[in-house]
Amino acid sequence: MSNSFSQIEKLSSENYASWSVQMRSLLITQDQWDVVERSCPPSASPEEKLMWERADKKALATIILCVKSSELIHIKKCTSAMGAWLILHNLYKTNAPARKVNLFRKLARFKFRIGDKCAEQINEFCTLVDDLKDTGLDVPKDLLSILLLCSLPEEMERFYCCHRKPRHATFHRPIEGENSGRRTTARRTEGRKRFCSQSVQGQAGRST
Repeated sequence: MSNSFSQIEKLSSENYASWSVQMRSLLITQDQWDVVERSCPPSASPEEKLMWERADKKALATIILCVKSSELIHIKKCTSAMGAWLILHNLYKTNAPARKVNLFRKLARFKFRIGDKCAEQINEFCTLVDDLKDTGLDVPKDLLSILLLCSLPEEMERFYCCHRKPRHATFHRPIEGENSGRRTTARRTEGRKRFCSQSVQGQAGRST
């Protein structure tokens, strides 16, 4: 179980969409999701109610352990896993205008960082897009293309003139192609230098 905890990023004010999916999966693997999803059946026997209460306490503890300390204030008084889950859901799974503005601002200001892994930065960009979609704001693909191109560093500026409309799942391909193009250009430049050097030497030999 400790390995499962370590694989889940603790809940913050910015990662509810991915956290809730992973948290639900963890609770299912621990046979604790039932107490989050529904209440104890009225027809349950005293023994079944006792088992339910134990599972509920374990599920609540699991949720608390996967929440950052800065967010615990919202659920520290909860006595059930269902109550804690609903509070977090209502708090973060919202289409409030303020959340939309905050997410779109992050998307518009997103910048690729030279030296960092391209795939990780693409995932970061796509996560912002998905979080916006969860709020009910589906950003048009043309606008995503523009935002992605504007996020590229100055070293890739010439790429603006020859880009193709990327698909949501393949944003990383143009950047990888840009790096490949730069390596090809460097090889061609080096080849031209060697050719010019050989030509000059040949002319000097003939003149003597």
